[in-house]
Amino acid sequence: MIKGVNRQIVEIKNIDCPYFERIICYVRPQFSSANQQMLNSSAVKYIKSLTEDDKKSRAIAKYPLWAIVAASAAVGAGLCFILMKMLS
Repeated sequence: MIKGVNRQIVEIKNIDCPYFERIICYVRPQFSSANQQMLNSSAVKYIKSLTEDDKKSRAIAKYPLWAIVAASAAVGAGLCFILMKMLS
């Protein structure tokens, strides 16, 4: 599946995911001469930012759908009431 041997990769093995055992990051050609330790730390930092973004998106989903719909309807009804009072 990986074609072309000329690419430098960074492989992260210790990840906290039950579905995957490792992550492979391809290094851009202009950074292939960079320090290996810096590349590893950058890859780990990027992966942690992805998991933090996932946790933030899950925080929004902690409310049930009916509560979100009810709150949206209440706000919409309130705005309609205010506009009707202003126009009449």
